[in-house]
Amino acid sequence: MKVLIREQTQIQLEKIGGLKYLNAQAIERGRQGGQNKALKQKEVVFFVLREYENNYMNSKHSQARAAKMIKDKTNEHIQNTPELRAQLQPFSETSEAVLKWISNFSSYMTNQAWPPKTSSAVKEYYENKQIKLPKL
Repeated sequence: MKVLIREQTQIQLEKIGGLKYLNAQAIERGRQGGQNKALKQKEVVFFVLREYENNYMNSKHSQARAAKMIKDKTNEHIQNTPELRAQLQPFSETSEAVLKWISNFSSYMTNQAWPPKTSSAVKEYYENKQIKLPKL
């Protein structure tokens, strides 16, 4: 009887240890999933700012109108890119994220000061752009 109880106890302890391992692995995969999503989000911010800089920064369109057109292009880009489509939802009709990103970027380009609560991805886009520019 005591041997049977020890065996059952050992089996349960192994299961618990295995569950702890599985739980730790799940937590780690969850963190990696969050990192992957953040990278995809940053990729979208870079796409938005490149589009704004290349096509709308010096145009006659208002920032709101440019943001609407860029949002449509970005949603299309998300839908056509499997890696993005798996991680991110398209921007809703009422989303103002694109407008905020281009507004903050444009504000920095004019005033050389970042507005409060500017996304780190917007700042990183600008810093990456500066690194790529040739030194005079």
